Amino acid sequence: MSFFTVLPIAVTDLSLPQLNSSDVSHVFPISSFIEEDAYGHWLFGVGESDFTASSGAILTKQSAGTAISFNGNYLTTRTAVGNALISDRLQTLAADEFTVCMLVRVPTLGSITILAGDLGSTKGLSVYLSNAPLFALNGRQAGAILTSTVTPLVDQWYFVSYKITHSATIDGEKGVSIDGETFIINDVVAGDYNARAQGISMANSDYDTGTDFNVDFAEYMIFNSALSDSELSGVYERALIRAAERGIAI
Repeated sequence: MSFFTVLPIAVTDLSLPQLNSSDVSHVFPISSFIEEDAYGHWLFGVGESDFTASSGAILTKQSAGTAISFNGNYLTTRTAVGNALISDRLQTLAADEFTVCMLVRVPTLGSITILAGDLGSTKGLSVYLSNAPLFALNGRQAGAILTSTVTPLVDQWYFVSYKITHSATIDGEKGVSIDGETFIINDVVAGDYNARAQGISMANSDYDTGTDFNVDFAEYMIFNSALSDSELSGVYERALIRAAERGIAI
């Protein structure tokens, strides 16, 4: 296999052999590799340098003891409380909207396994595996829960997404999606989401009665908007390409 670097050099000798553009491809196709519209898009596996996105957005270990290992094209952390990576994308209490997407795998299934978010006893929002087990989304205060119809399989990669809009007193739109499916939506519920004044987190930052298992993340992204179904579908299709390029089957 040969690799070519394109240099800004003009060649005027037309007798030299030429490569057709159709025969040339990027080692990592640019169009599929990074979500440029995301606040932050992180691809994992190399080391802690992965915690800085190309946009400049940063993930920080919740504590010095946060258990992280790197495995080539993904990282592994624990689902026990305190093992999260906290983003610098702060949640605002008065009004906010965002979408979080992740490529995640759970090697072991257990009750209430937090995958992302800041759900605790009185505050927060998290996507997690329920007792069923099913993928679910819970926002604290009224405690409304959205549950997908997807039963997770051990050691299977899933593209999991959740979104929310809210004001100081009214929850606007909350949704959860698995593998690019249409968002399951819960609309306009008063007092349904009691946000924390902290960064959006990956893995379990605050839920202290969940299970403690390994969980694998290949990528994680945050958008500063509540993505539509069509926008999410595009993100998912590009995630499939990225995963294939990195040797991961969804």
